[in-house]
Amino acid sequence: MKLSQNPESKENEAEAEFLLADLDSDYDDDDGEGQEFVEKIFYASRTHSQLSQFVKEIRKSPFKDSVTVAPIASRATLCVNPKVKKLSTVSQMNES
Repeated sequence: MKLSQNPESKENEAEAEFLLADLDSDYDDDDGEGQEFVEKIFYASRTHSQLSQFVKEIRKSPFKDSVTVAPIASRATLCVNPKVKKLSTVSQMNES
């Protein structure tokens, strides 16, 4: 299946682009004394079930009260490797 033919993939991609476009939210400027960096970790996997399992594990960890987790898209949508992003099918991406 080509990524461009999958409506769910397009929806996920649009959502990811929206969330990633607002990078200014990484900074907290409420105190007026400059900007404080908020660390973010992006975790990508092959399947949504793997993302769900990751969220469950974080919620069981000692960090559960200090970490915010938001699964937003599949690896195909958030891939940062230009060579992999050019591949036309999810299968090819998974094998890379």
